[in-house]
Amino acid sequence: MLSGFAYLRFATQIYTASAQLLIKNNASGPGLGGGGAASSALVDLSSVFNTDNGVENEIAILKTRFIMDKVVSSLMLQEVYTFEGTVKTSELYRPPFKIDYTAKISDIKPSSYGVLIEKRGTITFSNGKIKKNVKFEQPFYCNGLGIVTIHRISNLSLKPGKYTFSIRNFDSVVEYYMANLSVMSGDPKSTILQLTINDPVREKTEAILNQLVKIYQEENIKDKNQTNDSTIKFIDARVIGVGQELAAVEQRIQNFKQHNNLADITEQSRLLMDNYSTSTNQAVQNETQIKILTELRDYLKDEKNSQRIFPSALTSDLSLNGLADRYNQLLQERARQLLSNTENNPYIQNLDTQISDLRSQMINNINSYLRSLITTRQQLQSQIGGFHNNVQDVPVAERTFLGLTRDQMVEQQLYVFLKQKKEETAIERTANFANSKLIDYPKASMLPISPLKSTVYNVVIILALILPVLLIVVIDLLNTRIITRDDIKEKTQIPIIGEISNSGTNTEEVIVVNQGTRSAIAEQFRALRTNLQFYLKNENEKVLLFTSSASGEGKSFLSLNLGMALAILGKKVLVMEMDLRKPGLSKKLEIDNANGFSEYIISNKIQLADIIKPTTYHENFFIISSGQVPPNPAEILLSEKTPAFMEALKKEFDYIIIDTPPIGLVADAQLLEKYADLVIYVVRQKFTYKRQLNIADELYRSGKMRRISIVVNDISESKSSYGYGYGYGYGYGYGYGYYDGNEPKKQSWIGKLFGK
Repeated sequence: MLSGFAYLRFATQIYTASAQLLIKNNASGPGLGGGGAASSALVDLSSVFNTDNGVENEIAILKTRFIMDKVVSSLMLQEVYTFEGTVKTSELYRPPFKIDYTAKISDIKPSSYGVLIEKRGTITFSNGKIKKNVKFEQPFYCNGLGIVTIHRISNLSLKPGKYTFSIRNFDSVVEYYMANLSVMSGDPKSTILQLTINDPVREKTEAILNQLVKIYQEENIKDKNQTNDSTIKFIDARVIGVGQELAAVEQRIQNFKQHNNLADITEQSRLLMDNYSTSTNQAVQNETQIKILTELRDYLKDEKNSQRIFPSALTSDLSLNGLADRYNQLLQERARQLLSNTENNPYIQNLDTQISDLRSQMINNINSYLRSLITTRQQLQSQIGGFHNNVQDVPVAERTFLGLTRDQMVEQQLYVFLKQKKEETAIERTANFANSKLIDYPKASMLPISPLKSTVYNVVIILALILPVLLIVVIDLLNTRIITRDDIKEKTQIPIIGEISNSGTNTEEVIVVNQGTRSAIAEQFRALRTNLQFYLKNENEKVLLFTSSASGEGKSFLSLNLGMALAILGKKVLVMEMDLRKPGLSKKLEIDNANGFSEYIISNKIQLADIIKPTTYHENFFIISSGQVPPNPAEILLSEKTPAFMEALKKEFDYIIIDTPPIGLVADAQLLEKYADLVIYVVRQKFTYKRQLNIADELYRSGKMRRISIVVNDISESKSSYGYGYGYGYGYGYGYGYYDGNEPKKQSWIGKLFGK
């Protein structure tokens, strides 16, 4: 529980904010430009490519990098203020101060700056090893930021302490919030979107969602206004030209009047002009349409405008307007798809084909309409020609004036038409609205969604129950040495005759069993002595052979102390040092090894009595040392004298204990096994490898060693699986370096943990 509390205290808390956005179905076009499947062309495309131009499109737009780029830029999310608390460092969305700098944020590399504010109001601004003492509102220079000014925000409390101002990589920040943003439609039949975002700062989550929806709606309206903006831009360019032409005509009229002293025209001329004006009004309108359509045709033919919105409001032809609406919708759909796809996408390539086809149709439609207008113009010019015959009777000055007036009327009509269309387009533009409505404003959760206290505490409880079990299992799997009685039982069915504990000391004492000794380890040897009666059937069975898998497992120690336990009982006991390769037992007992078993076998001059040596430990306790190390130990053991030698000893002693080399290293023990009535296989806890028991088990199953039992040596008192609660044990400081070259090493705590 404490670990769970600590984790909750130090872990970064994550909050979530959510909002609901209604996508309206009555918008005029797809994507950012409108709602959905109004365009038949787009409906056809949807059936071909299995796409949805409705809610799914808006979900894709809301999750685009294009939108999130604008959110991060507008909220300056790459700037991060943090405060270093006593326990953990927390991010501040509304810090009590604001750092302004003159460098462009796009030119600043990701970096962090320390801001230490003391109680008296002094500020230490640090950039790596460079530190500066500054004040609020005091400009100073900082490498990378330019001129820096720290402004105090008066309505927020300032807590003295260590703050950090960081500028993060813009792309990384965008990718982070894109990954933490979720836009989903709960019901396939509904057009309501659920927006959620996660962040460690609660206030920031609400601000991000608000800004996300705001930018999305602004871009939506901007796309809807593309047609109107394109029309207004086209009109503005034409108004300038027409205005200049109109001004030039009016200037010529003014100059003509002044030059000819023409104040007014005669009544006859006025009547002629009225009739002429009535006939030419249609011609003026016709000429205006011809000019507009010619400009629009040139606009379509110009490759620079191939991806620009067509200004359809300037023409009154219904067929052309229908084509223009479809054309603009396809352009908007293409722009929307390019937010998340490349131009090589089959869907976009199909759009390009349709756009090109529509552009050709529009050009053909305009050409057809122009031919009709030109025919009408010729008819009107023929009508107007009749009036010119009557104008011949008008004085030359008035006739010239009428021509200038006609030009003025044409330019005025075109100018007024353009101004009127611009005003209509501007009014239409203001009527555009977003295709969505925020019906549930962003609201952050009051409590963090991660980490959850209940979940953490449940996990801690489960781990507290499982980890000990797992640890035991892992230790057992990793442990390769004998630790418990079960480790032995899993490897072999050889019976365990006795168990000898460890005292936990490093004493060099060889004999721990003496007359009257009541120590725990002495009692264990007496128990081992008692157990022999269950394995030795009669008095003729008196030869015990000690062996093991490797050196250092305590064969000599057990041989001597079991022999001493038998001697105390009044039995005449002989311990034979039959490790002819590296003898050490006689040295430990401080007995001369000059005449031993090797000399007896090799020389006929040495008698049996010459090699049987008494010990100082007990009058019934004797030893035969190994003698000098021979070059051929196995041949010595196989000597013809050995059987008679063993028979002679059995007649003289009640018990004979043979201390042999490890059976896992040499075959000496197997050569002597035929003389033994019981083989005692020594296993040392936390020393003998489990796999080494395979040697003893194979000898037991194959019958190569007829009667064999196990003694577990060096049992730790902490291992309750053996049932020992004694505070005693033993230690010994010798082993078989002849085989492994080293004494048993002191284990590290890791080795002790895994029994290695």
